[in-house]
Amino acid sequence: MMRPRWHNDHELLAAVAVKIHADNATRYRALFAEKAITRAAAIEAVRVTFTVACSWRAIAALAPAGEWIDDPDLGGAWPYERRQMLSDAAEVARRAADAMPNCFETVGFADAVDTLVWWETASPPARLIADTNMQCRREAAMRPPARPRERRTPPTRPAPIAAPPIANPPAPRAVQTTLFGVAA
Repeated sequence: MMRPRWHNDHELLAAVAVKIHADNATRYRALFAEKAITRAAAIEAVRVTFTVACSWRAIAALAPAGEWIDDPDLGGAWPYERRQMLSDAAEVARRAADAMPNCFETVGFADAVDTLVWWETASPPARLIADTNMQCRREAAMRPPARPRERRTPPTRPAPIAAPPIANPPAPRAVQTTLFGVAA
């Protein structure tokens, strides 16, 4: 299966999750103001989008997940709520992308939301990958630095044997001759 190159770009996916949350928070506030939904329904919907945005920001930052992420009583959301909310967001984004196929930003956003849905059901999940990367970083930080390898010098040739010292001392200057045999 071909995946886009940003499929594993968790920072981009975190930004998309934050955008979904911001859009939903604005939309549900407007729906509540129009009396189209109840206050409790709006709060529940925003709670789920907030949980998804926070969990993806933690994954992108390689930070541990909060204890509250999977507990709705503490403000988090169950995994099935997260999948349902992302599936709904993916459907809306895909309809917008189909309406404007030449708008690369809209199509890319729809693809990114589909990727978020995929990661919610993937095995291993993105959270496990982030936890493993965090553990590897911790272990690398605790490990002493590696010693540099010994520098191996190439073998050298033995030094040439020196010429034996001259046994006869040079003659005195008066006895020395020049090139033509005339004494200087």
